[in-house]
Amino acid sequence: MSSENTSRSKQIRKFFKEYNEAPFISHEWEELVEKLSQSDDPKLRQIGLLESEFKKIRLTALTR
Repeated sequence: MSSENTSRSKQIRKFFKEYNEAPFISHEWEELVEKLSQSDDPKLRQIGLLESEFKKIRLTALTR
């Protein structure tokens, strides 16, 4: 993997971590996760899919 891709992946992970600290999930966030889940880049796709699963877990926890 090139250093550019590694740097981009780190930036995205940092963004996810900071954004996930917010007490809500915005419409824009859901759109971003959906786009990442459909990405041609396997690492970005994995991030999107994992975030989708985390969202389901958070929503389940909030409804209990």
